[in-house]
Amino acid sequence: MAAKPLILCVDDEQNVLDVLKRMFERLGTVLTAGSGPEALEILKTQPVDLLITDQRMPDMTGIELVRAARKEGIGVTTILLTAYTNPRDLISAINDGQVFRYVTKPWDIEDLMMTVRNALSVAQLRREKEHLLASLHKRIEALNVMYEVSRSSAKDVPSLDAIVDRLLATVGRVLPHDASAVLIEASDGETAALRIRCATGLEEAALLHVKDSVLNSHRKTAGVVLPEDRVITNVSGEVGGAPAPGLTTFACAISVPLVAERQTVGTLALFSSRPDSYSTDDGELLDLLVNQTTDAISHVRATEREARQRIEQMVMAMADGVILTDAKGAVVVVNRAAREFLGLSADEHKPTFEGLTASLGLSPFELVRGWEYGGPKTVREEVQLGEREVELVVTPVAGSGALLRGLVLVLRDVTEQKLLNKRKDEFVGIISHELRTPLTSIAGALDLVLNRLAGDVTEKQKRFLTMARDSTEKLNLLVDDLLDLAKFEQGGMRMNFELAALDELVKTAVERYGPSFAERKVDVSFEAVAGAKLLCDPNRLNQVINNLLTNAVKFTPQGGKVKVTVARSGEGPGGAVLSVWNSGDTIPEGDLERIFDRFEQARSAKTRNVPGTGLGLSICRTIVEAHGGRIWAESESGGARFVAVFAEAPPEEAVVEEHPRASRGTVLVVEDELNLAWVLKAQLLAAGLKTAVAHRAEDAIAMARKLRPDVITLDHKLPDVEGLKLLEILRHDPETKGARVVVVAGGDHRDEATRLGASGFLQKPVNPAGFLASVEAALKERHGGRGRVLVVDDDAQITAICAEVLANQGFDVECAGSVSEARASIARKRPDVLLLDVALPDGDGFHFFEALKADRGTGP
Repeated sequence: MAAKPLILCVDDEQNVLDVLKRMFERLGTVLTAGSGPEALEILKTQPVDLLITDQRMPDMTGIELVRAARKEGIGVTTILLTAYTNPRDLISAINDGQVFRYVTKPWDIEDLMMTVRNALSVAQLRREKEHLLASLHKRIEALNVMYEVSRSSAKDVPSLDAIVDRLLATVGRVLPHDASAVLIEASDGETAALRIRCATGLEEAALLHVKDSVLNSHRKTAGVVLPEDRVITNVSGEVGGAPAPGLTTFACAISVPLVAERQTVGTLALFSSRPDSYSTDDGELLDLLVNQTTDAISHVRATEREARQRIEQMVMAMADGVILTDAKGAVVVVNRAAREFLGLSADEHKPTFEGLTASLGLSPFELVRGWEYGGPKTVREEVQLGEREVELVVTPVAGSGALLRGLVLVLRDVTEQKLLNKRKDEFVGIISHELRTPLTSIAGALDLVLNRLAGDVTEKQKRFLTMARDSTEKLNLLVDDLLDLAKFEQGGMRMNFELAALDELVKTAVERYGPSFAERKVDVSFEAVAGAKLLCDPNRLNQVINNLLTNAVKFTPQGGKVKVTVARSGEGPGGAVLSVWNSGDTIPEGDLERIFDRFEQARSAKTRNVPGTGLGLSICRTIVEAHGGRIWAESESGGARFVAVFAEAPPEEAVVEEHPRASRGTVLVVEDELNLAWVLKAQLLAAGLKTAVAHRAEDAIAMARKLRPDVITLDHKLPDVEGLKLLEILRHDPETKGARVVVVAGGDHRDEATRLGASGFLQKPVNPAGFLASVEAALKERHGGRGRVLVVDDDAQITAICAEVLANQGFDVECAGSVSEARASIARKRPDVLLLDVALPDGDGFHFFEALKADRGTGP
């Protein structure tokens, strides 16, 4: 049934309005206004079909009212009532199309009624014309969109993500909406991907409404119930902006199924806050537009099935155990070797993710936590499965937009390899011990002969015997190094910690090496701050110092220079810094880390024949890290530098990393105080971040352009350019503007740094925890990451309030109503923060939290 037309009568005399309202109530719904401004406000808010207005009114004439409405974009069919019989302005208004007709007062009732009926017919025809034109424009635009999608699809490599993204991006050109969503079932039929695109800022309640509506529509059309934990949801568009106030549901929505090969494979839906946004014709148009892409979707799904079958065949044939999971943690593929590792028979069903986590003793998703900030990485962990030692390699599989698609788990039996390494170490230890006795005898016998206790020795014999004695000493040193390595690997190297002055240890060592430097005419300088005391093992620290000075003797050319410094940073965390610089060849960038491996030395034409086993630096790194410190090499113009940073006291349990952790990102430290820069670098290296140091603005710009760091820590005062001016340069340079900058200053320059675009600010002296937290926050910001909060409470109202408040602050929020739901959520992805109710229906919050802390695989 068609709605009644809306008629607006305007006159400054109330009795005239009453008469007009009674006359036209049978023709439609009648509104009245006593002045032109009042009528204009009604026209702005109501879809008026016919305007009947008096021409002569005190505030605004009838024609002025029509012109004012047109300026507001309101076109309405108008009848003027006037007491003048031949006014020129009325004739002009009719000729311009502003007025349908004018009726003179006093009017004839029949003539007025006929005029109103004709005007309503004209208004209806005009609205139908506008509707048809709008529909025609929509269809033309839909044809353009289909052509563009087809042309783009022909050029691009077909992928489901690309098709969906292109469809959501273009559908708004045809049908306006506040949110659009596409749900597509995966080719395996077990999971589905829901892509929501926001055209305006939406609150969480509105997004949940979109998700529920799409799932319900798909259930009705496809007859398939998709559990929420099997739907991977991705939200894009106006996310995190100011949400539309009060918009939790939508006044109008439209959805169509995606049909491929006579099977419903998905659903597309549009949502609008305006009522009557979509008509039946719009539904048909949307169906026509959307299902032009179903052939491409069907082709991609078939390609995915074929690729999956090939992958499964290859995985099944692998000797290593391989397990593939999806983004929700469900095991998709498990090969024969992995079944043997897990103790599953060939006919048993695939293990659940909870069962897999229990078997491995850890959560694979927890191992790769934070991968979205530093890019996909491979993580290795050793686990015990029965009597076998197994190396677990976990690699995240990333989709578009840093979306996790799943994990690849590789299980490799390293029991024999471990046993072989153990036997090798035992062999090295036995041989080293067995060599000690004959070497002692040889050295003692040579000393007797050289000291003429066995008779006279000619000068020629003495020269050859001295060569033999020197070779014996070198062999003794080699045996010592082999024994040290064996002890470290077997965990048998004990540290005897005591309070010692690093500056005194280094000073004594430099004096002891004085003759060696003098023989090569090397100029040695030593600088130290008094009282650089540490809780350390002095004997082991002497071993580090001796190895670094031995390197300086070997690699410094005749007549070169060596500079040894011991210092502290007064503006940074506690500890001491040892630096040994020597002139000569620089170390190639590719060798800076390699030279710390066993039996490795820098490779160059000049150093190829330098004697040495390549064990010294490896032992140095082991000892320094056992003291809770870090050591590295730097290549500088005109030479090379080795830097060791020590903590004031070693950690309670010193962890020596046999393999360096995969870098989670790159940080450039720009600091004019060398000692503070090295201390900060040591902290960042310990946190698994690749780190470089620059001391001048010119060097900082060059290194930032070369390294493209994720984060730059910037000193406020630099020797050549003020730090904040350098910040402005970095923020406007196309090659460096992507990096996030944390300003470190001696005074409070937070406001100025923030105004210039800094992501963080720290005031000296620098606190270690605050420094790392600021860098981590900047790193997350660089990669678009947001903190994840898990709210655990059985009160739905409390969880809803917490979720809304936290989401408005930019956090990713997930809710759980019980201990079991919280465990499942943490097993899938560990949160950054846990908000936990102490009283839950299936357990106590305190006990649950203690269990999480004790479980290294899932504990927050």
